[in-house]
Amino acid sequence: MARWLVSHWMGSDSHLRQTLFNVMGITRMRLAFNGDQGTWAYTNGQGDNVLQFGIGRMLAGKFPQRNYFGAQIGSIPGIEYDCLASAAWIDEQTFNLEVYITDNYLGGLRISFVFKGEEIGVFMTKQAEWFLDEYNGFAGGKRL
Repeated sequence: MARWLVSHWMGSDSHLRQTLFNVMGITRMRLAFNGDQGTWAYTNGQGDNVLQFGIGRMLAGKFPQRNYFGAQIGSIPGIEYDCLASAAWIDEQTFNLEVYITDNYLGGLRISFVFKGEEIGVFMTKQAEWFLDEYNGFAGGKRL
């Protein structure tokens, strides 16, 4: 397991930032674990965000993106959607995170983090209309 990643930021240096993290606007990220739950901390165009998840179980929480529609389409109240998040190690270098949006709008997000030495590859797919667009694509980086 890529245990060195706990409390270490993954990102890109200024030379690589434009090519590696530009697709989703993520400039750095960190996974941290505490018993049967963890956190994914990351920085994107909105700023610093933290998503909590269960390991091998669902954990209820809030999805940390605040620029989505509220009860009325076209109105952006700046709230975070309710979600359920769960994650698991698939093998020694692959960590999968699954998020279900369970609010006024329903959606899903699947993220695979793959580690190789000091490098990380992140692949995200979304199942949602009108939101989660910032979480769809591939990014790569290295340990900072």
